[in-house]
Amino acid sequence: MKNKVKTPITPFTENIKVKDLFMLTVADNGLKEWNIPEGSIIICKKQIYAENGKIAVMLKEDNETIEIARITYIEEKGNIVIQTPNDVEALDYEEFNRIKIIGQVVCCQFEM
Repeated sequence: MKNKVKTPITPFTENIKVKDLFMLTVADNGLKEWNIPEGSIIICKKQIYAENGKIAVMLKEDNETIEIARITYIEEKGNIVIQTPNDVEALDYEEFNRIKIIGQVVCCQFEM
């Protein structure tokens, strides 16, 4: 029997309504370096922004592909850094505004 493990990404410090949440299943091992293996269920809060240092769920330009990345705002340079386990990309605000954030990861569950 496998054990289910829950890892909080963002502590539930606020009351989040169920209607404001959605779930994704990780389809590959692209997030394994963040201890989120294939088959994990990611619970996300619907929102159009990501808090600094948090993991965001973004809809790519094709409006079909989801990308999960950590967002870091660098005020003094006017850049936003998008970090995935395999890549780091710095964008200016204009480039960043073309990205559609659809949520922020709040919790992850996977089986061991």
